[in-house]
Amino acid sequence: MQTTRRQILTLFLISGAVTVTSLAGATPPNSAGKAHAVRPSPATLAALARVDAWHLVTKADAATLIGNTVLKSSQKQNKSFCFYVAMGDGLSHLMLMVRPGEGYRGAAGISTANYEIKPLTGFGDKAVMLIDNQARRGGRSHLVLYLVKGKVRLDLMFDSLRIKPTAATINTFKAIASKAASRLP
Repeated sequence: MQTTRRQILTLFLISGAVTVTSLAGATPPNSAGKAHAVRPSPATLAALARVDAWHLVTKADAATLIGNTVLKSSQKQNKSFCFYVAMGDGLSHLMLMVRPGEGYRGAAGISTANYEIKPLTGFGDKAVMLIDNQARRGGRSHLVLYLVKGKVRLDLMFDSLRIKPTAATINTFKAIASKAASRLP
């Protein structure tokens, strides 16, 4: 059976999305071992309704990080999620998820054995960036930036087989996050 480009892309997207959404949705357990659940307030739900992830991170923004041959996900009907991918000598993707800012716990519960955790200023009310330590050792690059501004939380995630987390890559990633935060209504 010949593996098509579409099959490879689908497998990459599934594996990346599972990794990223499991990390992004990770909520540290409380003392009883159950995840904390915070129900968004009506004000938060109203704020989220005004946000379009596709406006916060554009295809041009994604191209500055993952290359000029950016393919846009066809899931445009979902305003709370956008996904861009570039294929070349290795797949790369950039994803943004828009979530409620209430109950945000930063990097609590995320292993420092796996991630270098850097609190950031100037990105909204709260922000933290995670750099996958495996990428530092030559593996797949994985960067995550969580930020809260007002009632909205943005989870920006970058994953690549070819682009390494150099200072320039990290600065470009942070610039995209800064633009996204500045575009919030």
